[in-house]
Amino acid sequence: MNNSRETIFVPGGTSPPENAPGRLVRPENAPGRLVPPENAPGRLVRPENAPGRLVPPEDAPGRLVRPEDAPGRLVPPENAPGRLVRPENAPGRLVPPENAPGRLVPPENAPGRLVPPENAPGRLVPPENAPGRLVRPERYTGHNLRPAYTLRYDWTGWPTNGTRLPPQIVAAARDTAPLWEQDGLRLLTPSATAEKVQLLFSVTPHVSPIFFCMRVKGRLQHALRKTGAPVEFSRKVAFRSLGENTDDIVGNYIRGQVGKEDFADQRFREIMRSFTVMCDDARLADPAESNSGRYWYNLHLVLVVANRFRITNPERLGRLRDTAFDIAAEGGHRIATLSVMPDHAHMALRGNIAKTPQEIALAFQNGLARAAGCRVWQDGYYMGTFSEYNLDVIRRIINQSRSPAGQAGRGM
Repeated sequence: MNNSRETIFVPGGTSPPENAPGRLVRPENAPGRLVPPENAPGRLVRPENAPGRLVPPEDAPGRLVRPEDAPGRLVPPENAPGRLVRPENAPGRLVPPENAPGRLVPPENAPGRLVPPENAPGRLVPPENAPGRLVRPERYTGHNLRPAYTLRYDWTGWPTNGTRLPPQIVAAARDTAPLWEQDGLRLLTPSATAEKVQLLFSVTPHVSPIFFCMRVKGRLQHALRKTGAPVEFSRKVAFRSLGENTDDIVGNYIRGQVGKEDFADQRFREIMRSFTVMCDDARLADPAESNSGRYWYNLHLVLVVANRFRITNPERLGRLRDTAFDIAAEGGHRIATLSVMPDHAHMALRGNIAKTPQEIALAFQNGLARAAGCRVWQDGYYMGTFSEYNLDVIRRIINQSRSPAGQAGRGM
């Protein structure tokens, strides 16, 4: 009698697991075990898409996945959740261009992103005035300057041929003074006869001659129309910058900078004379002609070295001297007299009538600082006006206008 127990499978019962002790499972490669191959005739293999068939996921251990280029294989898109994408530099991988629709490109400042330098071959750099581009500011800007200035502008206008100015023109000018103040113009002295009107103003460094003449003429015409005495001024006007000093006084003062300086070494004094220049072809007494009139726009500009540091290197001083003339030519100005000293610089020049005094000062400050290779100047400047005659002449004209005709012009 066989005492061994035979394991019997009962439906609904429990089968011992394959790793149960004592259970012998013949491996698939055991001798004598026949396993029909998948392509054996009559063997039915359920396809992967058959209903109820469970297919292990692609990342299941031991699962072999057909390559992406296998015929008939469907590859999920690159943005499918969990899909691993080969790097852009993988051999044979095609990468859509950065401007392809829907492609997201990380910004240049994204962590880890390498951006080629602006001078890399083939790199396109947007211009400095492109919208949204951040541009490094100039070394000197108007908002942080502390300028000193004495600026006097004189405007002279004439009525059109065959007409005369009304007697209330001086009163109209005084009534317009608050409006001119809003433009940076302060009326100092109005004077008029039946043939011409002359108005002297004190102005800020933000007023150019062209803007000045436009505002003076336009507001005065409007005020006269309101009084019922409209005037048509001649298109030709005269603008003159004025001061207490004349052309000769300012020029001689600049030329004498080296002589009045107390240099210990006389040889250095002789070297410094080469950095004072007089230009005979820049005749400040001659006006600048334009379609709107004649302009005498003479300015005295002074720049001071920061902390009064003294520049004694002749090569650097010469570079500042030469660069000053380059800046003037580029901006449409003419330097009559220039003196570059160790701790400051003077120049007398004829300004471009479209430029304000501050625009002219900033052009020289920034241009000369670039030539020096550092922020060499103080945050400020001095700008004064002068002409071939001084303010005493204007005062005499006013006194002479106190004739009966002049009294009528003042509405008295």
